[in-house]
Amino acid sequence: MNGIEIGIVDTRNIIRLINELYHYDFSDFALTSFKRRLENLIAFHNLKFADNLAVRLREDEEFFDVFLHEILVEPTEMFRDPSLWRLLRDEYLPQIAKSNACFKVWFPISVSAEEILTFLILIREIALTDKCEIIVSHISKKSEEIIKSGRIKPTKIEVSKENYTRFHGTSKFEDYYTIKENGIYFDKGLYKNIAFIKQDLTLDDSPKSIDLIFFRNQMLYYNQVLQDRILDILHESLSYNGYLVAGIREKLAMTDVKKNLRLVDAHENIYQKK
Repeated sequence: MNGIEIGIVDTRNIIRLINELYHYDFSDFALTSFKRRLENLIAFHNLKFADNLAVRLREDEEFFDVFLHEILVEPTEMFRDPSLWRLLRDEYLPQIAKSNACFKVWFPISVSAEEILTFLILIREIALTDKCEIIVSHISKKSEEIIKSGRIKPTKIEVSKENYTRFHGTSKFEDYYTIKENGIYFDKGLYKNIAFIKQDLTLDDSPKSIDLIFFRNQMLYYNQVLQDRILDILHESLSYNGYLVAGIREKLAMTDVKKNLRLVDAHENIYQKK
């Protein structure tokens, strides 16, 4: 526990203030989890109270960029759910590559590099790097900077290495990164054919004709209204028969997903455009 606790009214007031000042609408995020992340952010920046956070947001636009980065949930580790990455390597990616001279992959609302680096290692090991165009969208400059740096937290490296072993990678995991004083840095040579785009929470002007979208463990933090809205956008972005990879703990049965997407792998929560 961080010792900070704010009320639901305080949380709603912060959401309203952000919308008024910056036109970012968090009102359809799951309120309890958003409140908890606000408390963590207040504690981390030693702001102590919701009112102090409100003042900082009003007076410091650069802090708002940091806020956007920190309020979203980042991936916990690389090669999380190794069975998913094995399935993509052995079945879905060869199938996509066979049908397309060049295929497009999109990571919406990215916060950090773990999942992107996982995919970059995967396609290098199966020699698909030059056949793949990758789009990474983010809502803050801080997130873009971290992703481009290839940096992950040292606390994540051991579990990521264990996941890579369970993935049955073809290289030594240690060969992909360098240990420095301020973090773990992955090989910049992995970063090929990647475009970075800044978007807001509504995913306006989303890319089209995408063959594979990764949107894992984010819809857990949305209410059903926002889940439906985001799923409609992702559906519109997919190419014919394109795939959406959701998190394995995300239960989309209550959403409108069935009208646009069919579940093709229940264990890994992979959907395909109808």
